[in-house]
Amino acid sequence: KVVSVEFGPMNELLSFGGKLRIRVDGKEQEITSVEDFPPGPFDLVGITYPVNQRTQLPPMNHFKNFNHLTKLSVRGTNPLPADFLAAKDLKQIRELDLSSTVLND
Repeated sequence: KVVSVEFGPMNELLSFGGKLRIRVDGKEQEITSVEDFPPGPFDLVGITYPVNQRTQLPPMNHFKNFNHLTKLSVRGTNPLPADFLAAKDLKQIRELDLSSTVLND
């Protein structure tokens, strides 16, 4: 479950136009702004980075403690730093979309 201390990377992602998918009481919902967050605990299950984002994105290691994260989309984000996906604690990712994305060395 998410606690308030962990909201920083999520708020940063939303400010760039990203989206989050959360699960509350077994039901999933999309979060597109800070105001969409529920008042109580939730599980972060999906992250969608904005398409063709050229701004510095928060790296995935900011999300490494979210044990329910299974979906990640980083489409058309160029260039994507090579260490972006370096977080070893992201083994639970089942859907990864890197279409139209170029990795840096």
